[in-house]
Amino acid sequence: MCLIDAPTPPAVPRLPAVFRDPQAVLQHLETFLHAWALPLFAAISTCMAAYAAAGVLIRARRNRAFADDARVIDISAPPEAALSGGQALWANLLGLHRPRLARLLHGQPHLGFEYGCGSLRVRVRGL
Repeated sequence: MCLIDAPTPPAVPRLPAVFRDPQAVLQHLETFLHAWALPLFAAISTCMAAYAAAGVLIRARRNRAFADDARVIDISAPPEAALSGGQALWANLLGLHRPRLARLLHGQPHLGFEYGCGSLRVRVRGL
């Protein structure tokens, strides 16, 4: 007679509660939402309103700062222009970009051109 213990069978993995009793999980979720829906909605709404108000205030401050330094410049073009002058103009305009953090905090000033064509000449205004 041999007294050898038989190996124990491996443990059966238990299924998560959602698979064993999905109705109980849904009831728990419903109870949680009934208890916390209003406070969560109020907190999320307050955060969204504060974010929107901060965006409006930042844009208003940027526009006010840009309007204070705004100017209109009349550019007189020479009768003959070399191609290298146009390349230099656009290269220098590209150099006006602010670094990324400065653009996020203070914005990027805009530069516009207005072309006025008359019978005798073309007028360019930098805005």
